[in-house]
Order: sequence, then C-alpha cells, then structure tokens
Amino acid sequence: GEQFTAGDPGIDTTNEQASVDLVGTNYGPAGLEHLVLDFNPIVVDGALEPLQLLQQLKFLSLDNIRVAGADQPVISLTPLVELNQLQWLSAAGNNLGSEVGTTLTQLDNLQYLDLHDNRLDDVSDLAEIGTLVEANLRQNNISSIDSLLGQTIIDNGDPGYLEVGAGW
Repeated sequence: GEQFTAGDPGIDTTNEQASVDLVGTNYGPAGLEHLVLDFNPIVVDGALEPLQLLQQLKFLSLDNIRVAGADQPVISLTPLVELNQLQWLSAAGNNLGSEVGTTLTQLDNLQYLDLHDNRLDDVSDLAEIGTLVEANLRQNNISSIDSLLGQTIIDNGDPGYLEVGAGW
C-alpha cells in the first residue's frame, strides 16, 4: 500500500493523521492522541468507558452518536473525567443536558468545547472550567449566560453599551 509520513499534505483528516502518527511506534492505541467517533450508532450503556484507558487523548469528537429519534442521551460523558490530557472535546448533537457540566469541570486541560445542538439550559458549571478558551453552545435551550459573566466581558460596539455596578 501507499506509505504516508506524519504531516503529509495528502492526509485530509485528523483521524488519518492520528493513524499515521501511530505507525512505527510502540504505543499502539494507548498512545492515541486524536480520536473521531462521529455518527457511530453507540447503543450500549457504558459504551464509552473504554475511552478512559486512552490517557494520552488530546482531541476527541463524539458528534451525533445517539440513536436517531432517542429522547434521552445514549452516551454519558462520565468516563471522560479520567482523560487529563484532553484539550478539545466535541459532543454536538447528542441530546445532552446541563448535567454534563459537572463532568466537564473535572477536565483540567480542556480548552475547546463544542456542545451545540444539545439540551443545555444551564451553563453555570462551564464557568468553572478555568482553561476553557472557546465554547460553541449554539442550538441549545440556554436562556441566561450570567454565570459566564466576569470570565470575559464582550463589548460589540453598540451605542449605549454601559457596564454598571461595583467593580467596574
């Protein structure tokens, strides 16, 4: 077959790059840093538990892995608390509720989070993730971002913008 090397411009996806990075190493799956499981029909309770063994994982995408038409989430993100190196997590389109925030606060290196198209209505736990740089929370049921205020103040330049209160 065709031989690829790390950083090869012919490699199109992160998953392909992760596969190439493992070739010729002694780490095997335990050394896996990038994993994409999007659009897989994971239907067994606890199906994500083996992920906790991937201690070097930095990038994980779990988009749209619930069963079509299911009202309740099929996946639990609880096994991810063991992934201390995880920096990038996407779990979009999984019908997840705000309870995932409790799990995510335990990810000490999480910088990027994509939870769009879920059932989040409370983002207060997310404010506790001190390493978080970017969060995509569109298409949820969030009615207030008050808990995120104080992390970053955004002035979009609208006339009349005014911050009031103690400490401003």
